[in-house]
Amino acid sequence: MLCRAAGTVLGAVVFAGLAALLPRPAGLIALVAVCGALVPVATRHFAALTAVVTVLVLALIMAGGEPQASVSRIGETLLACVLVLVVGHLPTPGKRGGGVRARLTAAGGAAHTYLLHVLGESGDHAERWALRREAYRALAEARTAIALAAAELPALARHTEGTDAVAEALERLVDTTTACAVHLDGTGRLTARHLGRLREALAELERRGVRVPLPATA
Repeated sequence: MLCRAAGTVLGAVVFAGLAALLPRPAGLIALVAVCGALVPVATRHFAALTAVVTVLVLALIMAGGEPQASVSRIGETLLACVLVLVVGHLPTPGKRGGGVRARLTAAGGAAHTYLLHVLGESGDHAERWALRREAYRALAEARTAIALAAAELPALARHTEGTDAVAEALERLVDTTTACAVHLDGTGRLTARHLGRLREALAELERRGVRVPLPATA
């Protein structure tokens, strides 16, 4: 959202400056052509794309013979961006960070439940794979929340600092648990190597501030 707002404001300001300098309608038509050529390049960054599209739309409005509508649109766009930032983001700078950590906590809980089921050597394969799906689903939701926080709120990244590393460590734990489950299905027991890999994954998580204990029998 911040990228969209920043791009929109930048585009409106740039267009306002260009509109005061460019001849009409030839200059505006040239501006439309330039913006159209820039769209494929601007797709690499959402704020840049928003800025280019904003200039393009405003230029089309003014080139169509509605300068007052273009000026009105600039004002409405700037006002809308201010309202979105003030109402949607500034009062709650830590809200998104809390949401990310809640997702990570849920992913850690799902990974732990899956791990305990596998190490319990239960014969219920249907339940095991249901827990596996839940662990990966919760992990995917956590990664999505982290990516959204980084993309939409880069200025507030401190609230989610380190969460991506925790998600990677959780993913390694779930992958290792799955490898153990497959080995159990084939041989009926875990080797010292498998247990060692599990302990390494858990130790890495603990270094990241997340404790997922092994059962006493492991």
